[in-house]
Amino acid sequence: MEKTPPKSLEEATAQFDDLCTKLSIPLELSAAAKLTQLRGIPGQVILETMMKLKTPSFRATLDDIFISKDVFKWIHSGELARRFRARNMKLLIGEVEHEEVMYGIGAPTATEGLLPGLLNYYRGSVAKALMDHYTGAHPDVERMYTGIVTDVQVRATTRAFCKALVDGGVPIKDVLRYRISLPIKAEDEQLPPAHAERFKGKVPHAFDFLHWWYYLAMAELR
Repeated sequence: MEKTPPKSLEEATAQFDDLCTKLSIPLELSAAAKLTQLRGIPGQVILETMMKLKTPSFRATLDDIFISKDVFKWIHSGELARRFRARNMKLLIGEVEHEEVMYGIGAPTATEGLLPGLLNYYRGSVAKALMDHYTGAHPDVERMYTGIVTDVQVRATTRAFCKALVDGGVPIKDVLRYRISLPIKAEDEQLPPAHAERFKGKVPHAFDFLHWWYYLAMAELR
């Protein structure tokens, strides 16, 4: 299982400082004071400002407070699998057929946009390593980008996590994998015009939540 650690605290702090600067919040203030000022700014203003940042997506960090710095060690050593098995837990994990379609929105189309695009998701060292690994594997920059993000966000990581659990002793019957390939017709009818052609007849990333609501509704009707 490849290690793709979250961004460093330093990288996340640089993003936060960039946001504060654009919102005219003095950087010399304490973190608590900055947050107080942020809470006083309308959410829509913050969202619009974030889209102007060099790196607009904020990701988790291994701060050893909210997310333990040992989380990857637990996965690779089998410790997570041991605790999982001791609690008699089960895992439901899967994907949709057209994960990459969603990631194509706003994807870079030129080489110079590839690294900044990947920095939205991964720390610098990981983004550069992914570019090296995937170079030559796709016909153009957009498909290289969507291929990288789809693999690392969903396909490769879910498979690797499942394998780590099973290798660590979790019975394979307790790892319940799924793949949703059939679109819901009503979904297509509600697509916004800007994305209708791109999404129609497909099940893109995150669209599986509609399937789960549909299945739950059907179960209730029965």
